[in-house]
Amino acid sequence: MKVKIGHWFGLDILVHVSFFIPLAIIGIFSLFLKENEEILYAPILLGVSFFFVFLHELGHVFTARRFGVLTNDITFYIFGCAAHMRMKIIPSHPRQETLIAMAGPAVNFFIVTIAIILSVMIQTLIEQTFLRFFLVSLAMIVKINIMIGLFNLIPLFPMDGGRILRGLLMEKMDGLKATYYTIRISKFLAVCMGIIGFVLGQYILLFIAYIMFFEGQKIWEFTSFYESLKGTAQNILDQVELISEIHWTSPSGPRIRLIAETIVDASSHIGLFPVLLRDGTYGVASTERLLLEQKRQPHLPVEHITARVSVVDADMSLQQVFDVLNESINPVVIVTKNGEYAGIITPESMAK
Repeated sequence: MKVKIGHWFGLDILVHVSFFIPLAIIGIFSLFLKENEEILYAPILLGVSFFFVFLHELGHVFTARRFGVLTNDITFYIFGCAAHMRMKIIPSHPRQETLIAMAGPAVNFFIVTIAIILSVMIQTLIEQTFLRFFLVSLAMIVKINIMIGLFNLIPLFPMDGGRILRGLLMEKMDGLKATYYTIRISKFLAVCMGIIGFVLGQYILLFIAYIMFFEGQKIWEFTSFYESLKGTAQNILDQVELISEIHWTSPSGPRIRLIAETIVDASSHIGLFPVLLRDGTYGVASTERLLLEQKRQPHLPVEHITARVSVVDADMSLQQVFDVLNESINPVVIVTKNGEYAGIITPESMAK
């Protein structure tokens, strides 16, 4: 579950429910350890760390934009942030993926450089009695950013180090083979990290290793499936969910009240229904949202609950459709045949 907290730099900023777990733990401990200063400083340290992780992700986002790769959002999770980019499963230009992956750690090391320069300047310009607060703060900034930068360079896929490794391997071999070797190395390092975490009693490392191991396996299965679609002669209409469309019938569009009864039965199995907008483009709306607004605002035009989606032609290959799905904001596409609506494709229907 994610909650939107803002929209900055053209991005939705989301918070996953797991983000609140460390905050809750700190809050509970602070109730019983009120005299322990480390517990009292923990929220500040956590907030500062997440701020620099956020800057790290912005490094990825702005570098990706230079290559025409768009980002849907940045989401805060329990262990950091993730920018969800509309990139191909296997990049066509591996050097671009390498540079995008390197941009995050580069931001952290740039901050480290600036902080060190400021530390040297402060020591030469200000009397010793005024130095402690500034120097301690800058030392904390240096330490946090070195940890973020170096940790992300560990070749665990899909972390930055793993993507850099795959990009370098793709200079010498095809994308599927490069992904395979990257995942093998990533899983080996995850096992090593888990063992170290267990032996040292650093269970957070054990947890991260567990996530990285199975995330790597999931990505490999996903990538293998994607590559298996290459050259397939299967008709994409076999993947289509056949749902009746809703056409615009007036300048203001059909009202929610007028279509609620007719659309629910037809779309309940996937919870979506298609809408043909007045400008000739397509969108989809949620059946759940439709029923909710039917009670609140039955006279609201359907356009207000409709999200625009990409359109693919029935003659496209399955792999091309998969690329469109992966790079779209909404993981749904409309299929047309000879310019006419033919149905909807979702990731679930592709997996059949």
